[in-house]
Amino acid sequence: MVVPESAEPDRRQRLPWATFALLALLVAGFFTARGEAGLVGDSTPVELESAVELWLNHPYLELDSKLWSELRKRKSGASYEERVAQARAAHVPPPGDEARAEEQSELDLVTRLALRGTDLAPGPMHPFRRYGVVPAAPGFASLWTHWAMQSGLERLAAVLLLIWIAAPALESALGGGLLAALCAAATLAAAAAHVLTRPGSPVPLVGAWGLTTGLVGAFLVRYARHEARVSGLSLALPTWLVLLPWAALGLIGRFSFASAAVETGESLAPTLAALLVGAGGALGLRALRLEERRAARAEARLRASALDPRIRKAQEAQARGSYDQAISLATSVLRERPDDPDALAAIWGAHVAAGRETQGATAAKRLLEVYARHGKLAPAARVWEELSRALPGTRTETTVLLRIVPELVVQARRDAAIAALRAVVTPDGRALSVGQAVRAAELAIDLDPQSALAAARIALAAPDLADDKRVKLEELARSLEESAARLPPPPDPGDSAPLLVTAPAAPHESLQASPPEPAPEPESFELERNDALAPAPMVPRDSRQDELATVFYAAPPAASPHVGPSSVKVTAAVPIELDPAGLRLRVEGAEPTLFTWDHVQAVGVGLVSGLSAKPVVVIDLVQNWAECGDGVLEVLRLRSDSFRARALVGGEGNALEALRALLAQLLARSGAVPLPDGGAARGLPFREFSDPTSYERDVLLHAS
Repeated sequence: MVVPESAEPDRRQRLPWATFALLALLVAGFFTARGEAGLVGDSTPVELESAVELWLNHPYLELDSKLWSELRKRKSGASYEERVAQARAAHVPPPGDEARAEEQSELDLVTRLALRGTDLAPGPMHPFRRYGVVPAAPGFASLWTHWAMQSGLERLAAVLLLIWIAAPALESALGGGLLAALCAAATLAAAAAHVLTRPGSPVPLVGAWGLTTGLVGAFLVRYARHEARVSGLSLALPTWLVLLPWAALGLIGRFSFASAAVETGESLAPTLAALLVGAGGALGLRALRLEERRAARAEARLRASALDPRIRKAQEAQARGSYDQAISLATSVLRERPDDPDALAAIWGAHVAAGRETQGATAAKRLLEVYARHGKLAPAARVWEELSRALPGTRTETTVLLRIVPELVVQARRDAAIAALRAVVTPDGRALSVGQAVRAAELAIDLDPQSALAAARIALAAPDLADDKRVKLEELARSLEESAARLPPPPDPGDSAPLLVTAPAAPHESLQASPPEPAPEPESFELERNDALAPAPMVPRDSRQDELATVFYAAPPAASPHVGPSSVKVTAAVPIELDPAGLRLRVEGAEPTLFTWDHVQAVGVGLVSGLSAKPVVVIDLVQNWAECGDGVLEVLRLRSDSFRARALVGGEGNALEALRALLAQLLARSGAVPLPDGGAARGLPFREFSDPTSYERDVLLHAS
């Protein structure tokens, strides 16, 4: 069995029963169609005249009327008219009953074989003509039966092999129902193409080659970008190699079984029609997202089947408003399985619904730890947001909080991320290891300078702090202290509003060369436009007026000398991949390089008109923000119309959501200064500029 990589997880859960049924029907149809002729379909045919001659010698026997009708159609019945009349007039005495029965059986067998014919010379009662699609006399039933007729064992083996290659993976992805629909569509397309290209022809179309070709077309479209392996072997091959056995078997079948007397389904028109329908069907299913919906339903059924019945009853009780009953049922599960996430979630949900969040906080914290332990950071982030919103100032395990902060940033849950950092770095001096303090400082630089400064001081107080980390943290602490001295008093520690800070990064090394990789195709998206959001003047204001504005920059008065970069050097780049060490990108058509996170000192973002027919989101990665002074600012510029954000961050959201997730990851991983502010740099919303010059003037040059 050929198994594409992406089909493997589902294939472990269920057997391809629809594929087994299809194979069984083909085998049963083949042996049923053989009849008295056995497995050899090209044996010497019995002529109709032989059956007539046998009857003429025994006129007292009963002659099948179909045989005489077939002779008349062939215009050879006229030569027998006189002899038949003489035989009927003659009074040949019949033998005894036993002898007569034997003679009648012999005549019936000869007549049946004569009417049946062979595969290469099918008679009027041959299964190919009875169940095949005949353009001269198409029947509705033949549209659904012709595929079960095969011309020989070789053709049956070829069809079974190709179906076994393509059908199990498709059934795993689409399900048995959609697989059956795809087979039916390909079969009907092949039959329709045969009727339309050979109008009035008596040649029947038989065989499952059209069905098989449709499955091959769907398989290629569905798994075009995957590799496949053969069950039991470690060898992985590109899925398009399925074309080789398909083409080889098609050519062999064409030259081995083709004849002027019978059509077995290998002609060009039915094959192309089935191939196009199979490929088009797979594309249509992808466009309608039917496969994703089926997978979601299957996952929900799997979760429901694995769910403890008491949890289901608890969910039903909560829906009815019986919160205490729901908590009692879920608690009984916890007595058996203390870390059951479904039970913990049910208890927390019931307490929230009942307005008793304080009583459910213990269950929520345990749920957070369970999710984090199993790497389920997305649901952990949601639980923490609910907990921190319901119970401000709540605390839980430090490692868990540090793990979910980046996930909260990616999900644009900034308040919850700040609350997590402030729960880690608490005024009462919660014990932090050196590693935890350094990590907290790195995460808090952009989100919450107050927590970043507190974490940096904790790390600097440790004697075993590495020298390189100590230098960076000392520079960070000095910068934060200087910024804090110029700002209003910090808010209460329980408040989630961030302080303002500029956090310059250290000088960086040169780009690291890496192997070339193909750049993804660009994608289009619709931005959430707001005509009221014209480019705003860059003026200082209290950070609590906009909790997403991490940094505000003031343009210098006209009468004062300009302070900051004198100009901007822009280099075009295309991002290729988000790497743990940095951003892999292609600079001005050169080979891809790894732009490490230490290189990114600031990230400027704006919705800029005048670069193309529609406004473009510009993402500037500033390399020398800290040490530029009044020199030239060096910028790597990414344009939203030159790459696909979803190819970098994945997920199922739309293009705009993917772009915002990319910006959040750039800022979270690099710790860079967001320009013009934390909200606009994350697209919440994007700040609009009428042309590139105004964007560079207001965001890059005046932000000093």
